[in-house]
Amino acid sequence: AILAAHPAPTWERVTWTGGCSVGGTHAMKTLIQGATKPTILDATGCAEVSFEGNSTITIPRDVTILSQSFDLGTYNLKSANSTVNTLRFMVPSEQSCAAGAGKIVANNFKFSETNPLLALAYSKCGVNLGNGSTAYWPGTVVTKNFSGTPLMTYSPVPLMPAGAGGGSGGTVTEIAISGEPVSQRNLD
Repeated sequence: AILAAHPAPTWERVTWTGGCSVGGTHAMKTLIQGATKPTILDATGCAEVSFEGNSTITIPRDVTILSQSFDLGTYNLKSANSTVNTLRFMVPSEQSCAAGAGKIVANNFKFSETNPLLALAYSKCGVNLGNGSTAYWPGTVVTKNFSGTPLMTYSPVPLMPAGAGGGSGGTVTEIAISGEPVSQRNLD
């Protein structure tokens, strides 16, 4: 497995609190919107993190969310400013794919065009971009089972965030994220 190392002085790692369905004034939504440095939300205790209700999350810093699966519902996402921040939805590589587990499903998720983000969806079990809203996924999808209506505006989003890789002291948090890719196909 490839390990993404996040030096403690640069990245803040937070264990997910509250329910696994994000809606209204959820504590994790508030934490994301108030982040002052890049943040990793460890929601691996959730069978699925789901985003419910028609709401907006404003992302002020790079955010990585780790969960056993994701249901990306009807949320709107945008950067807090002119910086193009990165949002990663990642399912750990050791997650079982039995009985449909471990997938990332995006249907009506929308990304702002005026305050854009880049996004990464990573799951060996599958990524389904249903795109019921005809929204385009702005970034990268890494999976062996890509389905749905994959409307994308491709931009490379590395598995290892900028500033990661250790080397300069401090406590390092390691996250197992991937095996080696079997194949890659780039579409223009």
